[in-house]
Amino acid sequence: MDARNVAQYRILEKLGEGGMGEVYKAEDTKLQRTVAIKFLSPRPEAGQLLLQEARSAATWARMGHRDKAAGILSKYEVQGNHPAYTRALVLRALGDDDLAISAIERAMDDGEFNNIEIAIDPYWDPLRENPRFQDAVRRLNLPQ
Repeated sequence: MDARNVAQYRILEKLGEGGMGEVYKAEDTKLQRTVAIKFLSPRPEAGQLLLQEARSAATWARMGHRDKAAGILSKYEVQGNHPAYTRALVLRALGDDDLAISAIERAMDDGEFNNIEIAIDPYWDPLRENPRFQDAVRRLNLPQ
């Protein structure tokens, strides 16, 4: 995998591996800086770890560290194998509510989403009046 290009990143070397996957040193050719890229493993527990990482990114964004949250979101976009709900969590924290709802809608359309969290978690309260968000909650078919 060394010296391979993935999106705007040029992979330089493998740094290590862990529970979520492998980590590589890469050059961001757009921003001209060195970054670390994580490629997720296909193991089932990796999904749970990814959700934890998305929640951490959302926390960073709420604390004013938008660059850290945006970096995690960028990693999701490069890998392309992340659950849409994790992307929605980070987008919501970054204040991009329309894209967050789009990510939830896409996940529902693809059949990968049935998370009742959006119906009950106060995190999603700012979106409750949005008609698209209301439709997403209705699609969960929860009892009234």
